[in-house]
Amino acid sequence: MGGNTPGNGNGFVSYTVTGEKGDDGRIDVQTHFAGSFQDFFSISKPPVSTVTWSPPNPGPGYAVAFSAVTAGGIPPYSYSWSFGDRSTATGPTPVHSYESNGYYNVTLTTMDSLGNSRTAQQFLVVGSWNPAVSCSPTLSTLEAVLGSATIQRIPYDSNSTGADYSGGAFKLAGNLSYGANPSASDWPFSKRALYPYSGGKPCSTSGVPAFVEVHSVTALSVDPQEDCGIFYDISNTGGYFPNKQSFCSTTFSLAGSTPSCPACYMHRIYAVIDRDWKAAGIAPASPAQGQTIDVQGFIYWNPQWLDQPWHSYTGWELHVTAWRISTTPITTPVSFFSGNGLWYVLGALGTTVVLVSAYLTRFPTSIKALIARSRLRRSSGSEKRT
Repeated sequence: MGGNTPGNGNGFVSYTVTGEKGDDGRIDVQTHFAGSFQDFFSISKPPVSTVTWSPPNPGPGYAVAFSAVTAGGIPPYSYSWSFGDRSTATGPTPVHSYESNGYYNVTLTTMDSLGNSRTAQQFLVVGSWNPAVSCSPTLSTLEAVLGSATIQRIPYDSNSTGADYSGGAFKLAGNLSYGANPSASDWPFSKRALYPYSGGKPCSTSGVPAFVEVHSVTALSVDPQEDCGIFYDISNTGGYFPNKQSFCSTTFSLAGSTPSCPACYMHRIYAVIDRDWKAAGIAPASPAQGQTIDVQGFIYWNPQWLDQPWHSYTGWELHVTAWRISTTPITTPVSFFSGNGLWYVLGALGTTVVLVSAYLTRFPTSIKALIARSRLRRSSGSEKRT
């Protein structure tokens, strides 16, 4: 409190009021002076805006409608947007489109009528890393995909506890009761279905996303020669692979963290790079054992292997369409087409081209591409695990 200054018999008092940033509520200060005069004023929390956009997973060229909902402060509000691609706008509901795939840091500064302001920030993902897939991914985690509902699969084995379908975040077969095991016919697409060919995988079903992106997961038990064959699946019209070559699926587990088992099963998902995608030349290369990666892929429920530890005692699978060396945390999101941007993994029959990122903290900028040749076992072995 400041000192009094004489003035016509009334004192003048100066106040300095501070509070923790983000605290709820308000501060009320009431002052009383000699005589009948008094005044009252309030200090409200600053304006805080929640940012949303539609569609939630846009692709390049889509018209993205942004919206801000504000609480706190004293209206009217003013809004200043930055869309992460050097474009800006004002107002509560701007519309913007992005020209290329990438991560974009969307920021919104909200100012109230008293000049108080706060800035909100969110990352928006546009497009997929695999040019054969036009879906835009939903950012998620392995734990969100699996959910927290556990179920013991083998009555006499307390360690056989994995994720139940009912707890998953991407229930593409609908909301089913605890213990449900959706069949292949319940799922909206075949596990081997090529995208974007006829009968391929949809980006979403009944508003539930089918295509996700997960960051900073570790590849375990990598087997690049699983379930080999020479024919396309019937969902891809059947027929021989090109030149009657044999192609094999790559199977592995993705781990978000590594607690001891059986707790580990709620942090792992069985992943597949499918042989039909390899034969069609649109599959990524196989990750290395123990490599920490970011992945994109389609969510699938396989009802066949619920009682197997290598399938984490659950039906959840991720059918991987692209991966990259993990860039988590992402310090400076950039367009995947820019010079420093790590972007997609593209397989072309026998030869696989991997465009990897050149983030300065991880790689010299001269590293632009790694050419790796897939070693494919040439046999038509029976299906074991995919």
